[in-house]
Amino acid sequence: MQNKAFHYVDNYLAVTTSWIYSQIVFNKDFKQYIFAQKKHQAEFFPVENLYSYQDLSGCRKVYNRLIYLFFKYYPYCLSVGKAVQPDVIHAHFGNIGYKVLRLKEIMGIPLIVTFYGCDLALANRKKYQRRYAVLFEKADLFLLEGSHMAKELEKLGCPAEKIKVFHLGVDVDKIQYKEKAIVPGAPIQLLFTATLTEKKGCEYLIRAYSNIINQHRYTNVHLKIIGQGKLKDDLLNLSKELQVYDQIDFVGYIPYSCFLRELASADVFVSPSVTAADGNTEGGAPVSLIDAQAAGLAIISTFHADIPEVVIHGQTGLLSAERDVVKLTENIRFFLDHPEKIAVFGAEGRKHVESDYNICLQGKLLGKIYRQIILDCALS
Repeated sequence: MQNKAFHYVDNYLAVTTSWIYSQIVFNKDFKQYIFAQKKHQAEFFPVENLYSYQDLSGCRKVYNRLIYLFFKYYPYCLSVGKAVQPDVIHAHFGNIGYKVLRLKEIMGIPLIVTFYGCDLALANRKKYQRRYAVLFEKADLFLLEGSHMAKELEKLGCPAEKIKVFHLGVDVDKIQYKEKAIVPGAPIQLLFTATLTEKKGCEYLIRAYSNIINQHRYTNVHLKIIGQGKLKDDLLNLSKELQVYDQIDFVGYIPYSCFLRELASADVFVSPSVTAADGNTEGGAPVSLIDAQAAGLAIISTFHADIPEVVIHGQTGLLSAERDVVKLTENIRFFLDHPEKIAVFGAEGRKHVESDYNICLQGKLLGKIYRQIILDCALS
């Protein structure tokens, strides 16, 4: 009989969290069930077994909410769990993992929690410090994107023996690899894509691009910025202030399939992540960096969180300190002055992703992790 995994998410599924979907559909050793508190754009992420608190009638929603307030579980979620009889629960994001603790206790099955980054920043609040202390004690395993993130979770009090690094992956078979053969003087396309928040560092990219255009007088380089977010207007105004607005294409959110087409036409992917004023970080690293390397782009990014694990400095990309506009400018100039290096870095990036961030391999590994924690808990 096939084992069953019960995924618990807050929202199924934001476009910016498509890597959760990949973990579900590429773990073929387990039959997958998903419970979401809310559904959003679920049609873009089709699964067979999706249940949502949002589907309940008004009265049943109120009843479920009251029970959760007093007993810390949703009756509807428990009824689904009892009907499904899963072998393991996988909660996505640490703050969501806390909400599943009572469900784990009632059902008597192991709980795996994956932290992704923004949930680490919540530990600055006393409420979440208390919740995470309970979570670290009662959950069975914590998955982190990289070694830096793992160390940060241990600093928060999570036992080291409960922490495991698990790389997120991309479907390399669906990402076209294209060698970026660029002749000297030919146009070079820089690409940035992310939610436009402080931690993504887009401000520093615009400032570096302004240096390239206005100080160093390069004319063979173009920048495209894809994304929406609360800083969009500020970034537009900054580009006008620095007199590069006409040289930048600002594009809103696009579907993943369109993003892949943008990668095919770009040459260098820029992702200058920083630690935000409120402490928010990437935690791990943007999955877009993995996508871009799989497509053969050279990378420009920062020494931030687990980015140096995803992007190998001097081999698949060039990294600089956070907010260092001068060094960021120099790294852009390197590829403008040595366009032949773009193909070299891109080829190394593709190899790196194929070996360490291939979702087909990572899906199989996740199945092994599930089976091992089920066995460990059965023997304990």
